[in-house]
Amino acid sequence: MSAGGSNASAAPGPERKTCPVCGASFGCMAAQGTCWCADVKLSAEEAAKLRSRFADCLCPRCLALAVDRGADQQHSKNAAL
Repeated sequence: MSAGGSNASAAPGPERKTCPVCGASFGCMAAQGTCWCADVKLSAEEAAKLRSRFADCLCPRCLALAVDRGADQQHSKNAAL
């Protein structure tokens, strides 16, 4: 038995990231395939825009704001038709 009692079966925790928009620290579980962001509804167009502007993930608040902005822009386009 090794000193320190390493537990190899423990699930890894979230990766700590810093939001490039607001600077908030948040947890990302994308590497484990169970991240909170998987539940966010984002159009392919808006996702592509975000990827082109930011090199890394946004925090929950900033991603929610981006989704809301995208929905507002889509509503404006539809109203103009």
